[in-house]
Amino acid sequence: MYWNYRFVRESAEEEADEWIELKEVYYDTDNKIIGYADAHVGGLNEEQVKHVAERVLFASRQSILSDKDLTKIGGDDNV
Repeated sequence: MYWNYRFVRESAEEEADEWIELKEVYYDTDNKIIGYADAHVGGLNEEQVKHVAERVLFASRQSILSDKDLTKIGGDDNV
C-alpha cells in the first residue's frame, strides 16, 4: 500500500456548495485506489515542508477525483 496527495471534489446537496480539497489517497499494490483521508500537511523542518510543497504541486497537476467514486477512511464517520 502507498499514498499520495490528490485533490478531491467533495459533493454537496447543492452543486454550488461543492468543494475541492487536498486529501491523502491510498492505493493497493495494483495501483487501485482503496480510499482517502484528510491530508496532514506540514513538517518538522524547512526541508520536509519543501518536500510536502513539491508533492502538493504534483497533486495539482493530476486530475481531480470525486468523493462519489472513493471510500473515506478514518475520521469521525468511521470510528
